[in-house]
Order: sequence, then C-alpha cells, then structure tokens
Amino acid sequence: MRIYKQNILNGVTKDLDGVLFQERVDRIEKDKENIKNQGYKTGSIYRCLITESGEITKNSFDSKHELFYTDLQNLENILLGLNYKPDKITKKETEPEFISYLQHPNKEALIKKLHELLDNSEGKPVAKTIRALIECSFITGYKSNEQLYRAMRKEFGEIGASAGLNSFLNENGKKIIENDIITTVEILQRVK
Repeated sequence: MRIYKQNILNGVTKDLDGVLFQERVDRIEKDKENIKNQGYKTGSIYRCLITESGEITKNSFDSKHELFYTDLQNLENILLGLNYKPDKITKKETEPEFISYLQHPNKEALIKKLHELLDNSEGKPVAKTIRALIECSFITGYKSNEQLYRAMRKEFGEIGASAGLNSFLNENGKKIIENDIITTVEILQRVK
C-alpha cells in the first residue's frame, strides 16, 4: 500500500493493468475496515487474535494465538461445510522431480549411485557431479541452474547454497579441474 501511495505522490496514477492506484488503495482500506467491523484486529498483514477458548478478541492481553484473517476464514469455511478453495499450487510445487531430468537406461541405479556421491555433500562435489552428468549426457531438460538446484535439494537434501553451486557451474567451470570431472564421469559410466 505504501508503494501505491508513493506512486500517487509522484504523479503516477495507473498501474500496468490500467487500474488507478487510488482505487487499489481504497479497496485495501475498505477490506481493512470490513475486517475490523467483524471483530478482527487488523494491520497491514490482516491478523486476528484468538483466545485460548478459540474466540476472536480485540484485547491482545487475552489472546493466546494470532492467525492470518484468511487462514481463519478458511477454517470457518471448512467447519461450516462451505465451498472451500485451497490456495493455488505454487510453481515450485509443480516442478519436475530430479529423476525426470535423467537420461539413462537404468535411472534407479543412477539415482542410487548419485546418492552415494552426493548425500551430505555441498558445493564443489555437487557441481563436479553435475558437470560429469552433463559430460555423459545423462542429464537434460532443466530450464535453469536454479530449477536444477531445487530439484536436487528435494532429492538429496542439503547440497549447499544455490549461489555457491552456481559459482562452480558458471565461469566456464574454471573452479573445477578437468581431472576431478574425469573420475566422476568414469564412476557414472560404470552404472548399468
């Protein structure tokens, strides 16, 4: 809301969709007032206070829990049997699993070997293994290093920071010696 108000002060009146910033500010203010009228404590994050017995309260000293207004509304809808629409699935939840990027006649055996190489590893060993998979043409189909990182982290657990992995993968692999990759390539090529 602060950004909308700042744009209005700077003379920008519409967003990229052609909607007036003032309309958006008015809608947010109206939503906040409606929530407040229902007995919810509001703020910029729309939270409400719940007593130990589960009743909504305005008194922060009586409160035991604090919930987002939308979460409370979803709970009420479920309990009342109203049409409940779960939150949209995020892009990250729909991304392919790591195994789907592998191109190998025996993906299960390759995954097993990769777990031997990568479990409890971070940084350079992980990047070295990725470079070896690429060298063997055993991995394709990922759109970015970040997407591959998320899929690998889901499969292998903590594999270090994305930025650290990128520093080993980018810069034309200057941080990884070719001999390091050759050893890993030989290990991967033995997987049948």
